[in-house]
Amino acid sequence: MSPVDSVLLLLAALAGLVLLQVVIPHLLKQAQLRSLARRTRGRLVLSYDDGPWEGLTPRVLEALGKRGARASFFLIGSKVEAEPALAARIAAQGHEVGSHSSRHPHPWRSDPVSLGLDLARGHRQLEAAGLRPAGYRPQYGKVVASTWLWSLLRRQPLRWWTVDSGDSQGERDPARVVERVRRAGGGVVLLHDGLGTGDRAEFVVDTTVALLDLAREEGWVVGGFEVLERA
Repeated sequence: MSPVDSVLLLLAALAGLVLLQVVIPHLLKQAQLRSLARRTRGRLVLSYDDGPWEGLTPRVLEALGKRGARASFFLIGSKVEAEPALAARIAAQGHEVGSHSSRHPHPWRSDPVSLGLDLARGHRQLEAAGLRPAGYRPQYGKVVASTWLWSLLRRQPLRWWTVDSGDSQGERDPARVVERVRRAGGGVVLLHDGLGTGDRAEFVVDTTVALLDLAREEGWVVGGFEVLERA
């Protein structure tokens, strides 16, 4: 085999690996997102990532509790171990709980083995705290082949969102988020309760309240992902 043939063979193998590990999972994600968008009409799912965190999670729970609303919390296993009472409080108040890995590695920057081990560890950490994960939200919204394989083996559906609140990007205007959800006729909104102080924390709480007010005005169903399964 000539040097040129060897290089071409190597490039073909790399292209196949990228196709299997990244491209195909991304296309599957897009198909799921289209289906999710159709099922959110007249429904609102507030979802919170990266918790639990004593600095913000209790405020979110209080805002939801005052309005009798149910939401979805995607918890990081290592944080659940650090704050088990707060994690238990989320479930005790009737909210849906899902896994968000153990230490939040980036799927595109992690090797498949270490990523799979982290996902499994995060799931076990939630179960050890007496929680029953009802789905898995991929970190950063990124998926690879090992992500899909793990979710299938554990029967943990991947939980996407249709509207990003922008709380982790500096775009913090509750009115803008409300208008996007209003135009869409509902949605799954991504928020974060795992970190943030000052303006960011206020934004998360204010957006939660504003979206619940919108849902009440529009007569939408509010809850965890189970409200979409009945759509």
